[in-house]
Amino acid sequence: SGNPSSGTSPAGVSFPQGFVSYNVTGLANGASTTVTLIFHSGFTPNTVYKYGDEPTVAGNHFYDFTANAVFNGNQVTLSLTDGARGDDDVTANGTIVDPVGAGTASSSGGGGSGVDDVLFSGGGGGGCTINRNAAFSPVFPLMILISLGYILTRRRKTHFFKLG
Repeated sequence: SGNPSSGTSPAGVSFPQGFVSYNVTGLANGASTTVTLIFHSGFTPNTVYKYGDEPTVAGNHFYDFTANAVFNGNQVTLSLTDGARGDDDVTANGTIVDPVGAGTASSSGGGGSGVDDVLFSGGGGGGCTINRNAAFSPVFPLMILISLGYILTRRRKTHFFKLG
């Protein structure tokens, strides 16, 4: 998605893939998890900024979250805790609200688009998986039809026994 604060960005950072907003649900209150953002090849971020509230600083603003990120080529793994810094709702309620931008240090800021080039995957008790670029595969619907046909065929083979 676009820049959550239209017209402003952290100085010296560009976000060529744009910003991402998602919620991690199903966590125990105050639990921690990781979320891995996987970008297509050609983009190797080296910084992460979040936008929103912090437990000690109220009001929407950009803040550096790089210390809570591990970079591996085109992947960024974020360590998140429900209700802590990095959770925009700053409430330990089992949900992490996460607007984030992975970027590169540069001489000019700015947003961008290309969020469709990001795959999200989480771990540690909660998470999400989204791949907006995945092609449709007919394998799953075909498997359902084959299974349904098998079940219907098995039902027709009813055995009758004559007693007495």
